[in-house]
Amino acid sequence: MSRMMDVREAIATAKRWTADLRADEDPHRVGLEEVRTNDETRSITVGFPRPWDEPWAGPGALARERNLDRTCKVVTIDERTGGVPSSENRDARGCVRQSRFSAPTSSFS
Repeated sequence: MSRMMDVREAIATAKRWTADLRADEDPHRVGLEEVRTNDETRSITVGFPRPWDEPWAGPGALARERNLDRTCKVVTIDERTGGVPSSENRDARGCVRQSRFSAPTSSFS
């Protein structure tokens, strides 16, 4: 019986595979969004900003304002081989979209 891939190994593989595949875009902040498993594969959803998601901080721009939109990909990993047979886009509604501001605001009464 073959050993199942540890979930941490699968996550690291998905993040590394995504970063390597998009090396020309200088990917950074590749992060885990979710993990799904079945008997044969692990589906690891990773999110990362694309170059066009990054804001242009020109004159007059708010220093705290950030565009934190992320692209999400579902990377399928074969449990037996550790290989990546497929990757697909995750609908933006299924990917975490963070606030456009780096810190939440509070109201006091």
